[in-house]
Amino acid sequence: MKKERELQEPEVVKKGSRVRMREEKISAGKRIAKERLNKIKCIICAVVCFIAVLLTVIDAVAPQKYNVSAGQIATSNIVAIKDVIDQDNYKAAREAAKNSVSAIYKKDDAKRVNVINKINAGFNKLTDARRQAIEQRNQWLEQNVGSTIDDHHFDTSYINMLIGNLGITCSEKELLVIINTPIQDIESIAAATIREINAVMEQGLAMEDLISQRSKIVSTITGENGAFASVSKELRALTKRTIENSLEANYFVDDEATEAARKEAENTVDQANYRYNKGDILVLAGGRITASHINMMREMGMLDDGSLDLDLYIGVGFMVLTVLFMMALYIVVYEPKMIQSPKKVLMLVILIVLSVIYSAVIFKLQPGLAQIAISTILIAVLLKPRVALVANMAISVILGIIVTQNTQLASTQCAATIVISLVSGTASVFMCKGTMHRMRIMATGLIIGGVGAFTSIFMGLIFTSDLSTIFLNSLWPLISGIISAVLCVGTLPVWEAVFGILTPTKLLEITNPNQPLLRRLAIEAPGTHHHSIVVANLAETGAQAIGADTMLVRAGAYYHDVGKLASPEAFTENQSEKQKNFHSMMLPGESAAIIKAHPTEGNELATKYKLPKEIRDIILEHHGTTVVGYFYAKALEMFEKVNRSDFAYPGPKPHSKETAIIMLADSCEAAVRSLPDKSSENVRKKIDQIISDRINDGQFDECDITMGELNRIAAEFTQALSGVHHQRIEYPDLQKAIEDNKEKAKEQDED
Repeated sequence: MKKERELQEPEVVKKGSRVRMREEKISAGKRIAKERLNKIKCIICAVVCFIAVLLTVIDAVAPQKYNVSAGQIATSNIVAIKDVIDQDNYKAAREAAKNSVSAIYKKDDAKRVNVINKINAGFNKLTDARRQAIEQRNQWLEQNVGSTIDDHHFDTSYINMLIGNLGITCSEKELLVIINTPIQDIESIAAATIREINAVMEQGLAMEDLISQRSKIVSTITGENGAFASVSKELRALTKRTIENSLEANYFVDDEATEAARKEAENTVDQANYRYNKGDILVLAGGRITASHINMMREMGMLDDGSLDLDLYIGVGFMVLTVLFMMALYIVVYEPKMIQSPKKVLMLVILIVLSVIYSAVIFKLQPGLAQIAISTILIAVLLKPRVALVANMAISVILGIIVTQNTQLASTQCAATIVISLVSGTASVFMCKGTMHRMRIMATGLIIGGVGAFTSIFMGLIFTSDLSTIFLNSLWPLISGIISAVLCVGTLPVWEAVFGILTPTKLLEITNPNQPLLRRLAIEAPGTHHHSIVVANLAETGAQAIGADTMLVRAGAYYHDVGKLASPEAFTENQSEKQKNFHSMMLPGESAAIIKAHPTEGNELATKYKLPKEIRDIILEHHGTTVVGYFYAKALEMFEKVNRSDFAYPGPKPHSKETAIIMLADSCEAAVRSLPDKSSENVRKKIDQIISDRINDGQFDECDITMGELNRIAAEFTQALSGVHHQRIEYPDLQKAIEDNKEKAKEQDED
């Protein structure tokens, strides 16, 4: 029969393997879907956080709106909310400086030479024409002997051709006068004309002075009172026309030089003289508001006309986005498990948003109380200190943005606020690393308040020499630290209850021996209660060895077998002599059903007594999907076909290191207790075998425990269990020793 069973068993195992593979595949699919859903929820939380923080910061930094117009009297001081330039007056000053620069001229000496040459050539032509006319007259007189000069008519076309380049003409009457004018007069008036024109043009003759200078020269040369008033009026007329048609301007505006000079004059206007720094008063109360004030207020978004300071809002938006994105990136890279817990992410979002809202509101009332550390403390206690450290950095930077927009001492106040917030928050994170109970939280508040006060003093010494102000300002961070601690103690139970967060404080509470469920276990199943305490001590040593949560391990071990309360007498540690045959009348499958039900029964009891989810998970997972070995073996002896799943615990397998440690501690404690030889070598061999069996059975496939950690756990378990189950010396029978001693004394007396 046994041989037949051995032949059939592989087929059963194969079917069971296929079923398990199918179940694992379905389970993996569900797990992937759940992970995707959790990521989506976390992304939604991140978007909500960004929007809420951005709206809060924008509301905090939004400038006060004024409904004013040019010419109106200001009812209160109007203060610049950021650096701004009075563009209207600045542009007007630049324009005035530009216009104050006269045009720069340059003299064209080549033009002077051309004019002189032109006039000189003209008089030479006139002289030549006179000579030609005289020759023409003399020839005519020779040909017409007895005629008079008056009968002669000149051919003026040639003469006018000679002097035509001057733009003048000479009539026959004028030519007769010129012929009779002494050549010395012509040469003298020509020389004087050239001299006067040359003198004027050497100094530079501008276009706007051309007419006046021309008239002056003409008057000097040909006027009634001029130097040549005695010469014929015809010669003077010809000279006048020559001057008028020949004289040109040779002093012109240098456009490039003028523009450069005016540009230089513009640049001498210092923009700093028209700058209003953040916090400067634009208009004093009672002062008149000008158009330039209106334009500056519009640029800063201070007018109640629907205009927005887009630069401000875009800058704030990108700054907030950058800060929150860096924090989210840290969580994704270094705390990926948080992404699979949307509740924790939501709680983190709420704490950050509430902290920013508090800072924005309280800063307007008392800036010194804005550096609140309650969010940092709560994040450190409820989540992780490292997450709190990053969150504190983000909150500090955002607080700096709020401060920058709401103080007239922007740079000083901003720097001090950010530094105090960073230092105080960092101190709170380090203080929250240990087990946090109420008194420790209060002590943390005092310490971070003190750290903030000292930081405030040091920052004050940098920015001011007023010691009274420095020490007065240092009181606010101290008060803020105390307020943070009080609020943290008061609200911590609310956060624990609403978000189901398991904190060290909660763990201390549920491990109290007076906790109702533990009292029931101690009274109704004392053997199980004792076993749980031993497992807790053993598991704690393993948790310490690999850096797991020792408090969670101890609490989980205390409760891992509470399901045995449903039927305490079914378990050997609770059986009296009369109950030793409890399973004797049952089939192995029936007994196994009672035994393997205790994780499920325990979960129901834990739910009833409102134990945290982490403890309930340990109760359900501490046996994984292992089999009830004793009754499974008995079934194999009794029956040919045995379904392994009928003897397997329902699971699930351990999902955390803490549960894996408790699984091993539970198995190893019972196994080592039953060893006949409890030497260290045998204990280690047994522990290694149990660990190997769990690995081969795939019990650790769903938790992130490593082989190195398992080896360290095995070493700690060996040391602990060898110490508990060490070999004891055989004590002598004290009563027999007393009686023997009396006999010896009696014999000695008889002798």
